[in-house]
Amino acid sequence: MSLRHQIVDTLLTGDGRIGRLPFLLGIGLLAGLALVVDQLPDEGGTGLVAMALRLPLLFSLACLLSQRLHDVGRAGWWIWPILGGLFTLNALSDGEATAGGALLVIGGLGLWPGQTAFNRYGAPPAGLSAFTGPKTS
Repeated sequence: MSLRHQIVDTLLTGDGRIGRLPFLLGIGLLAGLALVVDQLPDEGGTGLVAMALRLPLLFSLACLLSQRLHDVGRAGWWIWPILGGLFTLNALSDGEATAGGALLVIGGLGLWPGQTAFNRYGAPPAGLSAFTGPKTS
């Protein structure tokens, strides 16, 4: 499978496992895209376009988080309390607190070593690419 297919599968599915480095690279890519989308005006039709562009970014974030949780042996449904906590923090405080919370979550998952053996989500990621893609069994 080509690198392009691996990246697309990683951003569009929550199945399988992903290593620390690809997870952090994926988060960096999504953060960069989010910064571009945030530069769009929020008024009128452009605001609808910005909102429509944020939804796929949120979906890809959920896919990355799910795969990273699988790598450490946790169920992907844990993304919901994580995202819910971040959305609540965003609603109750300023952007700095939300960014701090996101950095704690992303940093924690980025530093947490994955399981070295096969687990119920698939084989451990290997090498620098460390993409395993969707679970095949």
